[in-house]
Amino acid sequence: MEKRLTVILFTLCSVLLLAQTPKQEFRAAYITTAWSIDWPYQLTVTTPGNATQIAAQKAKLTALLDRAKQGNMNAVLFQVRSFCDAMYNSAYEPWSRALTGTQGVNPGYDPLAFAITEAHKRGLELHAWINPYRVANITPNRSSYIQNSWILTHTENDSQYFLDPGNPNVQAYVLKVIKDILTKYDIDGIAFDDYFYNQMPKSEQVTNETVMTSANNPNNLSLGDWRRENITSFVKSVYQSIASSGKPWVRFGIAPPGIWSATPHRVYPEDRSSYLNIQPVYGVSGYFSYDDVYFDGVTCLYRGILDYISPQIYRPSLSTSPAYSASTNYNNLCTWWGSIAKRFGRHVFTSHDVVNNDGGRFNPPADIQNQIDVNRKNSCTGSVFYNSRYFFNMYSHNSYFANSSEGYHTNLSQNKYASKALPPAMTWKNATTQSAPTNVVVSSTTISWSHSASNMRFSVYVYPKGTDATAALENSSYLVGYTYTKSMDISSYSSKANSNYTWAVRPFDRYGNEYVAGFWNNSVTPDPPAPVTGTVEFVKQWSKTQSASGYLVTGNLQRSMAVYEDYLYIPQQNTAATFDVINGTNGTRVATRTVGTVSGAWNMNNVAISADGQILFGSTKTGSNTLFLTKSDRTSGGMETIPEIDITGFGRSDYFALYADYHTASGGYLVAASNAGGKALRIPITNGTFGTPSIITCSTLPAGSSALVVPEGTANFYAMNATNIPALYRFSDGTKIAEFGTVRPSIASASGFNVFTFKGRKFMVTAANAFGSVEVFEITEGLANATKVGEATPNLGSTANGTATVPICSEVKNNYVMVYIMAPNNGIVAYKLTIATTDIQDMTINHYKIISQHQGIRIETDKKVSVQIYSINGMLLYNTFVNGSMEYALPKGLFLVAVDGEVQKTIVY
Repeated sequence: MEKRLTVILFTLCSVLLLAQTPKQEFRAAYITTAWSIDWPYQLTVTTPGNATQIAAQKAKLTALLDRAKQGNMNAVLFQVRSFCDAMYNSAYEPWSRALTGTQGVNPGYDPLAFAITEAHKRGLELHAWINPYRVANITPNRSSYIQNSWILTHTENDSQYFLDPGNPNVQAYVLKVIKDILTKYDIDGIAFDDYFYNQMPKSEQVTNETVMTSANNPNNLSLGDWRRENITSFVKSVYQSIASSGKPWVRFGIAPPGIWSATPHRVYPEDRSSYLNIQPVYGVSGYFSYDDVYFDGVTCLYRGILDYISPQIYRPSLSTSPAYSASTNYNNLCTWWGSIAKRFGRHVFTSHDVVNNDGGRFNPPADIQNQIDVNRKNSCTGSVFYNSRYFFNMYSHNSYFANSSEGYHTNLSQNKYASKALPPAMTWKNATTQSAPTNVVVSSTTISWSHSASNMRFSVYVYPKGTDATAALENSSYLVGYTYTKSMDISSYSSKANSNYTWAVRPFDRYGNEYVAGFWNNSVTPDPPAPVTGTVEFVKQWSKTQSASGYLVTGNLQRSMAVYEDYLYIPQQNTAATFDVINGTNGTRVATRTVGTVSGAWNMNNVAISADGQILFGSTKTGSNTLFLTKSDRTSGGMETIPEIDITGFGRSDYFALYADYHTASGGYLVAASNAGGKALRIPITNGTFGTPSIITCSTLPAGSSALVVPEGTANFYAMNATNIPALYRFSDGTKIAEFGTVRPSIASASGFNVFTFKGRKFMVTAANAFGSVEVFEITEGLANATKVGEATPNLGSTANGTATVPICSEVKNNYVMVYIMAPNNGIVAYKLTIATTDIQDMTINHYKIISQHQGIRIETDKKVSVQIYSINGMLLYNTFVNGSMEYALPKGLFLVAVDGEVQKTIVY
């Protein structure tokens, strides 16, 4: 009887979970500009710069975006390159003929820039939809970069002229076009559709198709495999280009035909050293991705070079719908794609057909609703609807809706999309943990807040006061939406802008991760997360000797470095004022930037970066009463000289640090310690302007070269120099308030330390000598109770380090911390700090038990707890609450289970 009751409860809870609207789900529509299908739709700018016609085109586009917002969508895919032309100011290709009627004519404004701004205003991601190979048969105004020998032709219409994917020059050219878009525009994603080797003869090459030789076919692949590998290698190039662009959050996806193949195929890793046998959906018929366009999305997912796949499953799901097939239907294909993406740890956002009255196509609203249910049951985490004209019933084109203001967007917002949703998180990409917003203020029309991060989005919630905050923040019905700014118009929620409701704001980064909330009118202040238990591991990721690095120089010219969003910034003491940008994941140089000529080399002695991304260089000079600072741009260089700051009475300071923001109203601080000892400096910064310096007398702060500081919030700071280990001081009066006890760092004859908090635990990394060796201490319980969790690491070299400094910096991620150490004249090294939790097998922890069983797990608890179950690669599988017991069906393998924030590993057998 007990077993039957468990099954009934499990079934009931599963049904309830499936019925709930997901809080993170991709909801988008294609805005087709090819042939002006969706936009600008029969409206051209006949006279370049014509203000009236430009305004009319813009109005049509904002009408589309308004309907997307109305329908609780969260993204649009805007077609910016249809035929090797451009809906933007391209450095390589002509303006699209859809804008003016004539290819190559500038309309007088930039549609992509306008679309991004307007989409972001409405809480919509904008993905640049690109056709990488399709080129129109318009030779007079074609891009001058494209050579006729690059073009494949096999039928005489605009849809069947293609750049040769096997031509290395083509791949290099299209990659330049994509990099141009990435560099210029604040896009959220890049999307390809299904135009690759479309309908090419399967047994022979066509005119101009690259001849297969040993030079470009080293594995002696068949014609079909060679074509597929050309596409796959280009997809990898695009993925790598995004990763190194400075915008790694840009989401990359492809929408191939909805059927992979009708026969099994082997899927290979890049080195083809092994393979997987992939079984298809048997009995299907139609247009195949693998066989007809030569795109193998399964291989791309297997190799991890796509963030999502959006198969065009333009088939019905209901037997009552037109053209339903018992084998080739939406249900079978979606189930298959969902299992594939789940297997390889990526997203599936299926493409749905809503084109009305076109050759008996199948788009009844009831079928689309059912397709969304099928998605939610099969790990397909979103939908993209083709196309906008019909989805939003623009221009009254959809016969399913009699009223021109109604469409799928109004239909779905009454049922499947009744609550808003956030785009899903790309958990496989590295992200930096964010703190809670502060100063949350609510009026009848606006909510605003403060936060230190730049380039951050925020999700907003409102719920009845007294509601459990943890539960409320996981409930889509309380989600108001998300924004790219630090405020939101809430006039439509004015009835809830009062003391009966709590408002919450969470950082929602560009990768789709949410973080701890800041509150207005919260009934309970949430406790900080409990420290995660487990063993600290400190493992080297890469290192570079001075000679091998290509950017470390001889002499004492490099004394400082800073890290921001996976990139290291290393200046050199010289009047040419240069700094190197280093990829933090592998230690290679990305670029050398020029700040601008400075009056003295010491102006480039120190580098620091604020929480909101402002980079500063500077120091004082011997015998000077002035702090010299230069403001620059991390990504482009350039110099903005800051007026010299008078610090008379402070003395010389080679190094400074930044706390919190630079550009915001909440601002932050510049802090430093005097080499002469006995003094600290704090200068407030608000909205990019420095305030009046405060010199704090710290009688116990020792004198010595290379004095370093690390701020500890707004009240305290750590300080050290080359002959004294770090101690904690108070800003208000300079009193030393804490120092190491019996467990303490080595006196290194070189200053260098870094402090960070990770998973509720605080750590300090200190230089063990002048040659790059460091020690790791946990100081969660204060300096006096420090424990050593990392013994001295190996030296980076043995050359004299005359700087008396070992620069150390760190960046905290979701599941690890990257720590970087540079020993001048010796080298540079990166370590990863993690906390290894204990494997769980039928083990009771606190108030709950996780029980591994055949094809699933069981959770038993004596109170209500939140539960999240993740695959080992981080994909969220379940997110719910348990009060008593619950069983979850899972395949054999290793999973991560978070119970009230405590993360444990468990094995399903």
